[in-house]
Amino acid sequence: MMRASDDAMCIGQRWSPLAANSPLREDAIQVWLIDLDDGESLPRSERGPWSEAERQHAARQHDRIARRRWLVGRSAVRDVLAGYLHCSPRSVAVEKGPNGRPRLAPANAPAQLDFNVAHSEHVLLCAVTRCGRVGVDVERIRPLDDLRALLDIVPTSSERVSSSQSNDRNLLLGFFRAWTAHEALAKAIGVGLELPFDAVHSARVGNTTFATVRGDVRGRRWSLVELDPVQGFVGALATAQANVPIELRRWKGVAP
Repeated sequence: MMRASDDAMCIGQRWSPLAANSPLREDAIQVWLIDLDDGESLPRSERGPWSEAERQHAARQHDRIARRRWLVGRSAVRDVLAGYLHCSPRSVAVEKGPNGRPRLAPANAPAQLDFNVAHSEHVLLCAVTRCGRVGVDVERIRPLDDLRALLDIVPTSSERVSSSQSNDRNLLLGFFRAWTAHEALAKAIGVGLELPFDAVHSARVGNTTFATVRGDVRGRRWSLVELDPVQGFVGALATAQANVPIELRRWKGVAP
């Protein structure tokens, strides 16, 4: 277990393999790592846990790999949420809230769960908590043709890395660390791409960035936590809770 203020949180992160029935403490966040290319992850039942709208969405995807990953992701997220709700994955009702942010439908709302999902290629992260809002993001570290121009827009930290004094690998890592942190924060707040970079005031302590957002009437102080799900990918978690325990889980369940 790690905490949002742990300076060593990015060193040797361990994602414990568990089925989706892990108890969730009232003051904790659990982050699930899901491999969308896991051959055992699709439900064995042809019906699966998907809604009719989800089936239609999958049918419109012409790329076989993308379609399979989408179905595995929906199955896994439903399986994870069902473990907290003590119901079948098919019974989990999710709807879109303001700005399209997913949330549990009123039928499941008494559980007081907040969750957020992000994926990049075959890697999916699902963060779940009972203690306020949470946001998560993940990206594969990959070459960018316009990297140096992007670094002028996306601050990599309060101590900006000089693009003239660092190699492209370090610059890419710094960029994707900053990008995923910003996206996780935007998703936690629920504003999506409408959160400008210059609206975020941040200070880095160890591997955690503490941030405030201009115009936030509640004056929340967010913790932006770096995640290392698998080699070649970076992620981030955003929470407004201070010193909250963060439990890393690797999903191994198979939805019925």
